[in-house]
Amino acid sequence: MRLVTAAVVIVMVGGACASGQPAIETSPGPVPGVTTSSTGAAVRLSSDSYAIEDLVAAPVADVWRVLPQAWADATVPLASVNNARRTLESGTFRGPDRIVGKPLSDFIDCGYTMAGPRVRLWQVSINVTGTVQPDSAGARMATRVVASARARDGTNSGAVTCSSRGVLERIIAANVRVRLGK
Repeated sequence: MRLVTAAVVIVMVGGACASGQPAIETSPGPVPGVTTSSTGAAVRLSSDSYAIEDLVAAPVADVWRVLPQAWADATVPLASVNNARRTLESGTFRGPDRIVGKPLSDFIDCGYTMAGPRVRLWQVSINVTGTVQPDSAGARMATRVVASARARDGTNSGAVTCSSRGVLERIIAANVRVRLGK
C-alpha cells in the first residue's frame, strides 16, 4: 500500500513539473490573495502590493510640508496632491534606468525571462502613492510602490506585475528625516 501511495505522489509531482507551467514564487513580506488549488499548489490572485509605513517623531504638518520635496529628492514625479486627505500620487510613469544613482533593479523585481531580469529588459511602469496620518508619537507616513512591466519588443502583449523591494520607500522616509533634521 505504501508503494502505491508513493508511486501516485511521484506521478502527480512529475506530471505537475512536466506541465511546463512556471512555479509560483512569493516575495518576502505579505502575500495577499493567495489560495490553494485542487492540486495543493499555492496560486496568487493579486499582486504583492502593500504600503511601507514609517513613524516620524514630528508634527504631521511638518512631515506633510517636506514630503513633496522628499519625493523630488528621490526623483519621483508628483502628479496630484490632496491637502485635505494628505495624500500624494505620482501617476504612472516610465521607470528610469536609474533612481538616485542606483539601477532600477535595486528597487523593483519583475521576475526573470531566459534572457535575464525583466526589470532590465522590459519597459517598467511605476505608480507611487503616499499618505501622512497623525500618530500618538508624531506622524505616520505610508508609501506604496506599484509597478508592472511589458516586453519592449512587442513579443508579449501582457503586462507582468512587479514587486517593490522597499528601497524607494525607505529612501523617501530618510529624505523626510533629513529635511526635518531628524
